[in-house]
Amino acid sequence: MTLTCDGGACCPGGQTCDITDAPQQAIDTVVSNTNTLRGNPASGVLPTVLYIPPGHYTIHRTIEVSGAFGGAIVGDDPDTTTITWAGAVPGSPGSPMGFPMVLIRNSHGTKFARITLDGGPAGHPPAAAGCTGDPESPCGQFRGCPGGMPWLSGISIAQQVGQGFSVYFLDIDDDVFRSLSFGIMTFPGSSDFATTDQFTNNPTCYELDLDGASPTNVGKIGRASCRERV
Repeated sequence: MTLTCDGGACCPGGQTCDITDAPQQAIDTVVSNTNTLRGNPASGVLPTVLYIPPGHYTIHRTIEVSGAFGGAIVGDDPDTTTITWAGAVPGSPGSPMGFPMVLIRNSHGTKFARITLDGGPAGHPPAAAGCTGDPESPCGQFRGCPGGMPWLSGISIAQQVGQGFSVYFLDIDDDVFRSLSFGIMTFPGSSDFATTDQFTNNPTCYELDLDGASPTNVGKIGRASCRERV
């Protein structure tokens, strides 16, 4: 399945355009198809891959992949398929202190690949009132803020307890995370994802074990993968 907007190309002529609604609708279809095939493998050939063609896209709210059993969201190449955040600045009046561009939860064996996620101006939000910063912190520059740390992540991976299965065997590969507070953020209940991703201009490439769960069962990323794109 190729991403389209109203039945046609999302950004004809190479201009930058907002695609927030289009990928969410397509992803929901892919997720539904993965579960149909899981329950009835003989149900026929259904699209379980969303291909995002080359383009410079923006989104203004989180795109969610929830409850997938397999499936894939892939771009053409991280140099040619770019999605930039155009939504609210985290921590600004009326906005949450943090949110992801893409949220993957309660999904198994799902792939996200060959896409650049760019935080844009919101990717490095200013410190909240009263923050003095913590230059010794390995997990961000505004630890200890009275109201929390403002952040924008490229991908957050989470399990919603009691809703579906755990998050495991994810395949997040050949992506670029640029100008974000965190490239990849994981929460307890997520595990076993591989990455050959590249990170540029992010204070923290990834954060494991955000809420204090045992790190032995949380995402497997080696520090060698936390590198600048060349």
